[in-house]
Amino acid sequence: MHTLSQPEESWKGEKGRITKEMIQKSCPAPSKETIILFCGSSDFKNKSIIPKLQELGYNMENTFGY
Repeated sequence: MHTLSQPEESWKGEKGRITKEMIQKSCPAPSKETIILFCGSSDFKNKSIIPKLQELGYNMENTFGY
């Protein structure tokens, strides 16, 4: 899933900050085999995506941020 918080009007993908609902809709359910890859700033990683993934039960050893 690709989402932009400040897209141009022509952007057809997801818009806004990532929510737990977006993660549940677009990512496989948490399991030992699930790997989550994401990219964004340090603030995005530490203050936004990781807390949401933890709340949803994802194994942080299987997450990789760029």
